[in-house]
Amino acid sequence: MAKNKKHNTQNLLPAITREEARERGRAGGRASGEARREKKRFKEMIEAALECETPDGFTIKEGITATLVMKAKKGDLKAVEMVMAQIGEQPALKVEVAGDLTGAMDEMDKYMGELWTEEQKNVTSKDTGT
Repeated sequence: MAKNKKHNTQNLLPAITREEARERGRAGGRASGEARREKKRFKEMIEAALECETPDGFTIKEGITATLVMKAKKGDLKAVEMVMAQIGEQPALKVEVAGDLTGAMDEMDKYMGELWTEEQKNVTSKDTGT
């Protein structure tokens, strides 16, 4: 490293005192607590709304559940995923490769080589005007 190298100190943040750091931490804690309380209130309001009864005698939650199950039964994959997630039977995603891929890779190399050769012919014919 060069001995005469000047350091750029203009972009450094000024040091804060322990009291400033403590006060910033307190303010962040207060904001975090308020956000948690707001989320809790929102969740409670939704839960209360879902328990309201509809004119046909079911709760809104029961109606949503029935609609979701019917959509899943008709083949809506998103609805199937949601139903499975709610009952705790989320299937694990498994990818299995059957057989040896060496032949497939050789075939892919051959195909890509042919495309490359064809592209080079096109470029050459454009350059020569033929």
